[in-house]
Amino acid sequence: MSKFSLVQHNFHPDYRPDIDGLRALAILVVVLFHAFPKTLRGGFVGVDVFFVISGFLISTIILRSLKQEMFSFPAFYANRVRRIFPALILVLVSSVLLGWFALLPDELAQLGKHMAGGAGFVQNFLLWSEAGYFDTHSELKPLMHLWSLAIEEQFYLIYPFGMWLAWRFRLSLTRVMLVLCLVSFSLNVWNVTREPVGTFFLPHTRFWELLIGGLLACLPLQTDQTPSRSSNLFAVNEQIVKNVAAILGVLLILLASFVLNKGRQFPGWWALLPVVGSSLLILSGQKAWVNRVILSSPPMIWIGLISYPLYLWHWPILSFARIVESDEPSAWGRVMLISLSFVLAWLTSRLVEGPIRFGVKSVGRITILCGLISSLGIFGYWLYVHQGVSGRFANDGYTAFSWAKGVSNRAFCQVVFDGPGYPESCLLAEGRVPEIALLGDSHSGHLYPGLASQGLAVANLGRGACLPLYNVGFGKDGSECKFGYMNRVLDFAIADERVRLIALAGRYAAAVEGGEYDVRHPDRPGGMELFSQDVSGNAKVFEKSLHQTLGKLVASGKKVVVILDVPELGFNPKSCVRPMTLTTLRQVPCAVSADAFDKRSRQYRDIVRSVARDYPSVNVFDMPSLFCDQSYCWGQKNGKMLYRDDDHLSLEGSDFVARHLGPYLKSMLH
Repeated sequence: MSKFSLVQHNFHPDYRPDIDGLRALAILVVVLFHAFPKTLRGGFVGVDVFFVISGFLISTIILRSLKQEMFSFPAFYANRVRRIFPALILVLVSSVLLGWFALLPDELAQLGKHMAGGAGFVQNFLLWSEAGYFDTHSELKPLMHLWSLAIEEQFYLIYPFGMWLAWRFRLSLTRVMLVLCLVSFSLNVWNVTREPVGTFFLPHTRFWELLIGGLLACLPLQTDQTPSRSSNLFAVNEQIVKNVAAILGVLLILLASFVLNKGRQFPGWWALLPVVGSSLLILSGQKAWVNRVILSSPPMIWIGLISYPLYLWHWPILSFARIVESDEPSAWGRVMLISLSFVLAWLTSRLVEGPIRFGVKSVGRITILCGLISSLGIFGYWLYVHQGVSGRFANDGYTAFSWAKGVSNRAFCQVVFDGPGYPESCLLAEGRVPEIALLGDSHSGHLYPGLASQGLAVANLGRGACLPLYNVGFGKDGSECKFGYMNRVLDFAIADERVRLIALAGRYAAAVEGGEYDVRHPDRPGGMELFSQDVSGNAKVFEKSLHQTLGKLVASGKKVVVILDVPELGFNPKSCVRPMTLTTLRQVPCAVSADAFDKRSRQYRDIVRSVARDYPSVNVFDMPSLFCDQSYCWGQKNGKMLYRDDDHLSLEGSDFVARHLGPYLKSMLH
């Protein structure tokens, strides 16, 4: 039954133009969502439609081939290679060539990592592993969209063998698929609240969507052959049912596209909207009015035929534009970029994908395609290992955006602080006995590498998004900093006799002002919020909690310093040294005005100094004075980039601050 020939044909289903039309609907909502996410908030469900279509077509091929005793594993995978690899290779090559000239080292390193993940069809696992506080925004990952392709390929690796084994053991393929589908869907619903990122990216919680397509392939309704009936009335009624089902299918997909958003727990139960909708359209058949008139129209067929290369091209083009501009392109700019995507998709289909897919079928071509995709994966990994080849540029500022590595030892920290209340986020340079406890959010964490390299016995006990204050939540629901965490860490630092000095640092301006800071988009809403049960207003909450915190620390006999926060730039510092831009958005000077800084931070700084006057033993370190003169607060000094993003220090910036803060802390210890 399984013939070992790369040119052997498995069963090929009859062409259904409405399936290409359904592909067009799926890719259109995906592209519109990626270009205009505020307009079509749930357009990501187009990927779920693609999953159902893929499961349906692949299952049709496998099941019919098995039934006709003509299924060939080599032919199946050779066809997948011809279908998937040509356009993917072209997009990967184009992306890395553009990245070589346009991206900074840390960006090219990430691109290389994702190129390896995309070429190896494990991009979904990479993205799952990357999710975290300091992770790059998804809009700035040019190959992020390959996660869905990875899931499909993982399905193709497992599914044919499972169906073949079930067939050999004379099991009901429909029942096997149904059981697997129910297990996968149950895992999806069970995990979507517990592990939302994993549920979105991992195959076992996504396979049910492809298996739904497989179940459709088992049903006789997927054909347009109406059984002969004695009554024409029955046939008319059946056609009405199909028409209604098709209309309902379109409405469900559109409803999901407009109603769902990133805040929903997805996939979960919500994924049933696009999955059921696409299933109804497939089951309705070619003669349903929607399928025959709309989905089978020439424009929809044309878009459907180029949907795969369009999916591959549109996201890197949008992502690269956002990267090199350090901003969102204008609406007209995005329209032009999407238009370019359509042109490239059509050219790819005509000149690359079509000739290879439908041309001469030979072992040599398959070998070359496999060799090219493997080489691209290896080269991508090489770029990642070599940190984006920083030697491409002479400007020292290009190397500033990587974060510190190798300066901390969490395992050693756990040994030193072994016992109840150990802060799981603790960092401590190996061989040091902690004298200084650095507490706060990521704005305390970015001070740690420089201080540790200065030879200070400092332990970073902070945690991202957690202000170093008693009884304070941060964020609208407190989820970014669980209630009680900072209370426990502060008590832990007080109780440890080895800790003589407690340093408090945090992004206070964002907390007190209640939002992010963006010079280019001053009205952009933020999501940061302090809250208390008995005090309202961020400034009042901050003042009261700071009083409580300093009072308790001073009463413990510890030495205390409050470190005023670094100036927030309000722009991406990469725009100061970007080697390539589409327009003239390069930031000159690489600084925020002193007046803008003062307006943004004056309220919290006045509160800190006012509260500190009530505790004479508390010191206040004026870190902004290191960055600011009368006119500007600088993100770059002496050719060195001090920031890694708009509000966090780079490793060089951490070292710059430590050269001043380190001696200050040493003087407090003596």
